[in-house]
Amino acid sequence: MNITAYKNKNVLFLSLGSGLLFFGFNAAEQHFTAFYQTIGRQNLAYESLAILYAAIILGNFIGPGIVGKIGARLAIIWGFVVYTLLVFGIVTKVTVIIYGLSFLLGIGAGVMGIARIELLRLIAPKQKRGEYSGAIDSVRTAGGFLGILAVGGLFRWLSIDNTLILLGLVMVTGTLLLLKLENVHDDSQTGVLLKQNFSLMLRLVKERTLLLIVPYSVAGGFLLGLVLGAIPAAIEKNFGIVWVSLIVSIFYLTSAMVPLLAGYLSDIKGRFGLIYASILSSILAVIMFLQISGLPALAVIMIFLGLGGSLGSAAFSALILDTFEDKAKEATAVLGNLSLVLGVVPSFLLPRWLTQTQLLHLALVLSAGGLISVWLFTRLRIQFMKPNNLD
Repeated sequence: MNITAYKNKNVLFLSLGSGLLFFGFNAAEQHFTAFYQTIGRQNLAYESLAILYAAIILGNFIGPGIVGKIGARLAIIWGFVVYTLLVFGIVTKVTVIIYGLSFLLGIGAGVMGIARIELLRLIAPKQKRGEYSGAIDSVRTAGGFLGILAVGGLFRWLSIDNTLILLGLVMVTGTLLLLKLENVHDDSQTGVLLKQNFSLMLRLVKERTLLLIVPYSVAGGFLLGLVLGAIPAAIEKNFGIVWVSLIVSIFYLTSAMVPLLAGYLSDIKGRFGLIYASILSSILAVIMFLQISGLPALAVIMIFLGLGGSLGSAAFSALILDTFEDKAKEATAVLGNLSLVLGVVPSFLLPRWLTQTQLLHLALVLSAGGLISVWLFTRLRIQFMKPNNLD
């Protein structure tokens, strides 16, 4: 196995920086709600989350234009900075600061995701796109997993305020590593106006190339939302709160171990085999969850959910690049918003009206839709076609 991604300076420093950033942010995020309770503002968690997701939608809309203007390097650094500022801002306990930084983080997160795909387009050889994407995802997810494990030990020695400050300093270190990134830039995008990016996104929404992969993206967003919300609630209800972090950490561990190898294999064996495997893993996990019988079975379920989220992630990023090339920024923006609006947000809202079983049945339907759409994509050989009438 000849993995060379980390020999690339940009991949190495972006991977290490992302690992440190999400070590701090994922660890801090686990305790945001508890922190809000200590200042008597339990609803602040939900209010800031609503602001955050609304801002991500805005960030996805303006992201392609921003990345085209300032370049992927500066856009990623900006994203890292606002992630870090939110952790420090929460310590101030000032509501308006938390609201403002939640808004900035949402925009930064949207822009950063688009900048990442643009950076991959510019630095990754076409035959190595899956490997490069997987290399970054593996270190980023591993950092988040280690942060979640470490934060419990930190609370034994430090107050929650000091813990958040320490985690913020780790994130600062990750941000400083980005200064080592090379300033790669696509000069052909410099003169593109923001309204041209909007126009291109609107035309992409009508393209069958994009429409056929929307269901896969939406299903992934819905399942991710369940992992973050409904599934931890079900674990607490059935087995107790003490098991939530331990069981959910299995998902993150699996997600950290898989992307590099999966991305490497997608470059050799093709993108779609890994994407099919990811969908089938998710479907199997949901079916098993419907028949949940105990903690060992739940641990296996989280492994399959982790495989569902990670087997196809690098292959899907590479597929976007293979299909859209210099339109990948706009395609990522459209898919990001559709995944968020039709997948993640409903997974947070629907538990108010649907039972756990109904949510899982809906997840099965969405996953099956994703499987069919990817199959149609391959049958029509759209991966070998350029999007029409987009210039």
